Amino acid sequence: MMRDLLLLMILAATFWCNDAAPHRAIKTPSFIASLDKASQRAKRESPIMPVIVDPWKVFFTTTTSTKTTQTTVNPDVIVPDPDPKPLKIRGLRVLSLVTARFTKTVVESFVVNPAEMSQEINFYMELPKEAFISGFLIETDGVVYNSRVDEKEAAQQAYDQAKSQGQTTGQVKQTSEEKNDFTISINVEAGSELRFNLTYEELLKRKDGFFENVISITPGQTVDHLIVDVHITEPQGIKEESVDFFVKKRLTDGSTEVQRPEWARLKGQHSDRVSVQFHPTPEEQEALSTNGNFGKFVVRYDVVHGQNAGNIEIVNGYFVHHFSPEGGFLPIQKSVVFVLDTSGSMSGTKIRQTKEAMDTILSDLREKDEFGIITFSSSTRAWRSRMVPANKANIESAKDEIQGLQARGGTNLHGGIVDAIEMLEDAQNNDLSTVGKFYLIIVLTDGMPTAGELTRPDEIKRDIRRRLDGRFSLFCLGFGDNLDYTFLEQLSLQNKGLARKIYEDSDAGLQLVGFFDEVATPLLVNIRMKYDENMVISNSVSDTVFPTYFEGTELVVAGQLAANYSLPERVICTVLVESGGIEIELELEANVQEESVLSPHTVDDFAQRLWAFLTIKELLQKRIAEERDSEKAELTQRALELSLKYHFVTPLTSLVVVKPDEDDALIGEPQPRMEDDAFEDMMMHKPVSRKQRPPSQPNRQRSGSVGPIGPIGPIAPQGSSILASPMHPPPSGPAPTSLHKAPTKAPTTTTTVATTTLATTAPTPTTPMGPPRKYRATFVMPMEGNGALCFNLRARHGQLYKLIDDQVAGLTVSGRMASAYLTNHLPNGNETLPLVLDRVTFQDGSLEVSPDGISIGPTVTLPWTGGWTVTVQGLKVSVRAGQQLTVRVGSDITLVIQKRVGNSLEHKRDFLGFEIKNGQGLSDQVDGIIGQFERREIRLDADSVSGEGDRRRGSLTVAGQRLDVRISERMDLREDRARECWWHAESNNILENPLRHYRT
Repeated sequence: MMRDLLLLMILAATFWCNDAAPHRAIKTPSFIASLDKASQRAKRESPIMPVIVDPWKVFFTTTTSTKTTQTTVNPDVIVPDPDPKPLKIRGLRVLSLVTARFTKTVVESFVVNPAEMSQEINFYMELPKEAFISGFLIETDGVVYNSRVDEKEAAQQAYDQAKSQGQTTGQVKQTSEEKNDFTISINVEAGSELRFNLTYEELLKRKDGFFENVISITPGQTVDHLIVDVHITEPQGIKEESVDFFVKKRLTDGSTEVQRPEWARLKGQHSDRVSVQFHPTPEEQEALSTNGNFGKFVVRYDVVHGQNAGNIEIVNGYFVHHFSPEGGFLPIQKSVVFVLDTSGSMSGTKIRQTKEAMDTILSDLREKDEFGIITFSSSTRAWRSRMVPANKANIESAKDEIQGLQARGGTNLHGGIVDAIEMLEDAQNNDLSTVGKFYLIIVLTDGMPTAGELTRPDEIKRDIRRRLDGRFSLFCLGFGDNLDYTFLEQLSLQNKGLARKIYEDSDAGLQLVGFFDEVATPLLVNIRMKYDENMVISNSVSDTVFPTYFEGTELVVAGQLAANYSLPERVICTVLVESGGIEIELELEANVQEESVLSPHTVDDFAQRLWAFLTIKELLQKRIAEERDSEKAELTQRALELSLKYHFVTPLTSLVVVKPDEDDALIGEPQPRMEDDAFEDMMMHKPVSRKQRPPSQPNRQRSGSVGPIGPIGPIAPQGSSILASPMHPPPSGPAPTSLHKAPTKAPTTTTTVATTTLATTAPTPTTPMGPPRKYRATFVMPMEGNGALCFNLRARHGQLYKLIDDQVAGLTVSGRMASAYLTNHLPNGNETLPLVLDRVTFQDGSLEVSPDGISIGPTVTLPWTGGWTVTVQGLKVSVRAGQQLTVRVGSDITLVIQKRVGNSLEHKRDFLGFEIKNGQGLSDQVDGIIGQFERREIRLDADSVSGEGDRRRGSLTVAGQRLDVRISERMDLREDRARECWWHAESNNILENPLRHYRT
């Protein structure tokens, strides 16, 4: 059957034409010519039949051996038979594997032509905007036409050569990068069967706190067997409650409808794995859509995030670092200037939608934010001369101003941006501190600059870049089609921002609000990631500097480890960030040697392919922003080399389909087809009805259990991998291969020095039903030699006391005493309650420590876990070994606070231990319950000791005062164990002043 087959494949883009009507999809026609049998046989002798695939615009040429013609043929008249049997897509199978956000999706279609004449089938496929095609193959009669990726000029030469030799050939040329839509057009010989397989890859981006794997299913007809399998593996862990799956359809009025049909099922869920299947019968497809455009099948989820430096995965010498802290960072103050185009071209729907969107955007500003508004047409105008707080009165006044805007005049874009820069400069100069604040300009325009001092795009870009000088972020929104989007994109990328196209449609206002929502909640600014230079190949690491981290997003860095087997076992990463005027240093360690476990449902060698994907994306973005020819050429060459090596179709490359016997034309490895015996069997039988199906699995399963993948579960390519995690163990069963896995453990620091400590006694445990037992807060003070003095305070619940008060050294530390029992379990009729320390406050509240977390200033709360360092008001605060916090003041004062967990069976609260590790920097005037003992001598009179064992008694001298003491066993929090100390029951005899002296 191969002899009689004429096969033409075109991947054509459906794109948004800048000169076309608003939001109108322009479908580029395919050019198909029917050839007689003799012509087909002649062409089969030709050495190559390339179809060059490159996103976006199609230009197809058919030729004879002596004459070249360009022919446009309407698909409706390709086959002269007035009533042919239509082409049928018997099976459509999509397998999408997600590993640590990196996705590989394979779309496989099985087409049958039952007619007596050849027919064309058009299969529409909308790829995610950020995806790269990485493979394509066509199979018929057991013969596979594979693909290669080639540089554009080389592909053009192959096309020209084939054309000159009279061969059937095709080429696709890129004209836009705004959408990623394709139409696969294939002419299928009479009575033949054909299978084609398209592969694309992408890195899922986190938005609004979720990742979404979106698969567009639009075959244009009902399919006998339609199956979409999605397998997600996340070593970081998956939030069980975040998993959702649905079908999203765009209605004729522009709105979006979400459906959750019964045939969309959760096949299995574990702490780090999820499998979802969409499997509608033909009847269910008809209910969804009568024209075969079923919409987008979406699987949404989120991973487990920590309030730390993120998570690192290491596989085969490459690492991927995901950074998405949450839970302890409050939104920081932002200063935003809105620069709005009110030129004549904005009249009508555009200005109305802008007003509606700005009404919502202004309402979403936080009170601590400040804002300004600049409008521009032929000239510029400021609503207020300076930035104003986002209080209720200013918001309402600004809304009134926006509603009164009228569209007229020219477009002085340059003047509007310059006024915004000057307004932000004035605000910055008046701020007491600019650390941790976010300054941004948001520009909305619909046309080219026509008025003002500068109107040429090159001059505007150069001047704005000079004025901003990296201080503020510039975001440009291009409204509609009549503008130079490339100019706006360059302007944004050159100035720490990004551009977004706003399509003229019924939901344009929602698009504007949606963009603002993405940048409305900055949590961190000036993020810098640093890796051990001896552990990584420096020029292999992707971008490590980010201007802003927004709530609900994620930052990703990837790179290659140095090939040096003498390196340490752990790679160290430091993340420097700013939030709310505070500079924070987060630390992360990854074990290079720790093993990982394989699984059949993961992307093979995902870390390396993710690194290549991310690096190419960044190089292409820098290429857009770069204006110097030499640097642009270097960026282009690097992106091209990686595109060819990893078989990615990018703006620099094309996909070429060749005959299978032309081995010398193949580049890269052939793309495998999906092997699934069950799916193959279904192609030979009638479609399965809902009644014939086996009972479906429950819609959701509890975390920790894995449901069956089902009879049509995919068999993934060999070599796929899954990473194990200490928190999320790998699946059971043998592992055929091992890869490297990176945990996120912090280093352990231990120090043994004589210290001053606040400790607590350890009560004898009671049964859960027994009465709660009292214990007393105990201070442990080191003495000369190896002994210690311990005593009790008769403090009051909830009272603050000065632990350290040194006006000379500039250090004040207060502690709050609380009942050891939780409030609803206090003993009755007992005024003298056992007390513990449950809060420690430094200075004027700039640092506050409790068992729940460490609060630094008004916007940051950090956890007891992980590794991090913060410097605030002269205090260097760090957490290293789990639940131990260290505070350093200069080089000669070190304080340690430890979190202790109360006995839940006795209904006791968590509490804190406090000690002075190094007090050399404290002055001779230091005061406080603990601080005073840094200058007061405690000495045991050895001659006074009498008795043996736990009956020993003796005398201590504290600053010249003699105290009777006895040996006792108390809890020393420095070692978290009971230890012997010399006990004195009355604190008034020990402290320099009465207890009330230390109250705050």
